This record gives sequence, structure tokens and C-alpha cells, in this order.
Amino acid sequence: CIRDRTCPVGDYVKLIDLVDVPQLSQETRFKILKYVTEKRGVSSRELGITPSYLNMLKHGKRRITDVLTTRLPSYLTLDEYLDLVTEGEVTTTTLHKY
Repeated sequence: CIRDRTCPVGDYVKLIDLVDVPQLSQETRFKILKYVTEKRGVSSRELGITPSYLNMLKHGKRRITDVLTTRLPSYLTLDEYLDLVTEGEVTTTTLHKY
């Protein structure tokens, strides 16, 4: 279901269950964070961090942790996540086998 993007995310499977967080580079994490905060309008408070910490993350002064990275997919659809992480091409290093 992952390859053809038909996984039943939502009622049956949470997107985070498909994400292999340790395999995500800082660049990819940044891309997801930027998308979630700027395009989806999610605030730092909703992510459980302070505005100043978010600012440090966005300016590369802090690394985006696994803990924060696991929160981000809950604000994305499967298609959004796949587009951000794989740039349209699904790989086994970015998704757990389902």
C-alpha cells in the first residue's frame, strides 16, 4: 500500500507508524518542520516547544530531535509526507515496511 499511496492512514494506521525517524536527515526534518509551521500554520506551542526554540531550529542553531520529528507527521497527510521526504519517490529507508 505504501508504493501506490493507498495506505489507510487515519482510522487504521497512523502516519508516524510508517515513518522511520532515525533515517531522516536533518535537511529532511527541516523541510518537514518548515512545511508544518509555515504551510499548515502549526504553532510552536502546538509542537510542544517555545517560539525561541523554533526560531533556533529554523535558523540551524539547533538540531531537530527525534522526539520533535515524531510529532510532525501528525500534521501531514500521507501524500504531503511522501512528497516532502521522498520528493515523489518512495524508498525503504524512509518508511517502515507495512
